[in-house]
Amino acid sequence: MLKKFLLKYFSLLLLFFFCNICSAAEPAQNNISLIDAVRLTIKNQPNIKIQEQEVEIKKGALQTAKGEFDTAVSAFIGAEHKELTYPASEKIKGIIEKLKTDTTTYGVNLNKKLRGGVKIEPQLDVTYTNSSTSPINQYEPTNIGRINFTITVPLLKGKGKKVTTATETAAKKEYEASVLQLRHKTSEYILNTVSTYWEYLASYKILKKRKEAEKNAKRLVVNTQKLIAADKSPGSDLEQIAANSEDKTADRINAEQSFFEAKQKLGIALGISFEKIKQLPLPSDNFSIPQKNNMIDYDKIFEKIIKQALQNRADFLSAKKQEEADKILFEASKNNLLPQIDLKLNAGYEGLSENGNYADTLSALQNNVAGLNYSALLNYEIPVANNIAKGILSQKKAAYNQSIISKKELERNICSNVITALSDLNNGKLSLIKSEKAVLFYKKAVKNEENKLIMGISTIFDLISIEDKLINSALKVISSELKLNKALAYLRFETGSLILNKQNYDSIGIEELTTIPFVN
Repeated sequence: MLKKFLLKYFSLLLLFFFCNICSAAEPAQNNISLIDAVRLTIKNQPNIKIQEQEVEIKKGALQTAKGEFDTAVSAFIGAEHKELTYPASEKIKGIIEKLKTDTTTYGVNLNKKLRGGVKIEPQLDVTYTNSSTSPINQYEPTNIGRINFTITVPLLKGKGKKVTTATETAAKKEYEASVLQLRHKTSEYILNTVSTYWEYLASYKILKKRKEAEKNAKRLVVNTQKLIAADKSPGSDLEQIAANSEDKTADRINAEQSFFEAKQKLGIALGISFEKIKQLPLPSDNFSIPQKNNMIDYDKIFEKIIKQALQNRADFLSAKKQEEADKILFEASKNNLLPQIDLKLNAGYEGLSENGNYADTLSALQNNVAGLNYSALLNYEIPVANNIAKGILSQKKAAYNQSIISKKELERNICSNVITALSDLNNGKLSLIKSEKAVLFYKKAVKNEENKLIMGISTIFDLISIEDKLINSALKVISSELKLNKALAYLRFETGSLILNKQNYDSIGIEELTTIPFVN
């Protein structure tokens, strides 16, 4: 009887453990690597492209602001005909009937605003005049040439380089902020891709284990049926073994769904089309495991790593640029409260060319010059209520205060997120260590249960229960590896070291994605 008992259960044991369900098969090579995924994200992610257009918008705004100081050159030409009737007492028939005057004026004007607020306006023009009082009484045509140089100097409102160039300087700061924000957004989507890549790998590994467990469970059902048919096993065993097989199939179905969702999620993160998502290959990289026994004493390195994070976080640097821009506009808006007092200075001369014609009009600029003409004008303007300037000042002050609050809040969050990421990394290491130890213990427990089964002091269902715990423990190892690698990427992101300052995106390597920053 003992021999028959041992033979029956030893046969079941060999059938059930034909495959090593604890082995961690590696994903196929030469498929999609983590670096490939990151580069596809940088190339294809629509949200990164949207932020690139935001940079172009700010670049255009800067160019517009610079346009205030462009040199404007204008040319003009005009003609005028006038007829003046003389009083009857002054008319002489055929000689003095009415005055007819034809005037042609043309010239060139230059307008330039300097960054100190001063405006300069040089102008050159020539007027050709031809008059007559009757067909037989023609006056000699004349050319009058003028050169004028006008300077307008603001004495209060609009005075000084800081005030005049405030819009341009702020626009430059905002453009620089948008470039930094692009780097931060790119870093965000790289983090998302790294996280979804590891989730894709984990779901693939879990699916393989679930398929392996299902295969073994189905084999056990088939061979149990054979043993029952051969009268070597009681028929009552089949229900529980069949139920175990159905459970394993359900687990495999759920794992397939999780793998499908992880694949879709990674495809969305990469920014590729739906058709390409369906063709997305398997992951080729395995989890990167840092020194598990080397815990980070983040109390010692916290200040250092926070300092590095604030120096490298592109969104924090962008917030500082935005604060500087808002401060510039706020300070400049105070100047608008002042009254407008402008000093306008003009100097020039006129020349006259008689008996002239169109061909020699420019000679008027150098002939018969009497002397220098000059004038000075002081213009004073003060708005009574000044509501426009006061309203703008209120808006700029509020915007500046907003940027200060936003920057401080961002700094506070960065500090909290960095220490959380460090803690998450340490706990992820500890969790992985414990999960791997649990797998080793469960493997030994399975061996012990096998021996007990052979000795007849255990049942196949006890062995199945221990094996289920071994499977779950192996899955926890995968989950711990996933959590640890995501924690690494999250720490890199929070410290601004996924994309280092002035680094070309194409130069991002596996080190930036899988190693602990600023520790050595």
